[in-house]
Amino acid sequence: MTCVSHKFIDFSTNCSKIVIINANGVSSPIEGVCTISFSPSLTMPSVLFVPTLNCNLLSISKLTKSYSCVASFYQGEDWQ
Repeated sequence: MTCVSHKFIDFSTNCSKIVIINANGVSSPIEGVCTISFSPSLTMPSVLFVPTLNCNLLSISKLTKSYSCVASFYQGEDWQ
């Protein structure tokens, strides 16, 4: 999910009346679905556009399935 639109490649607004429930219990409307470009060779499709979020949220499961890769996390190290 993202709250910024400057990296959009395409955008669809077929999400009327769909909301997410944030961790604090507040519901936020999904205003569209987009493809985001991180670089010319790296894009992520089907990203939810939620402009009321305070930060971008990345699904590690979606990332690893989309790109057939592995994510490793190590105790005591930050991942940002």
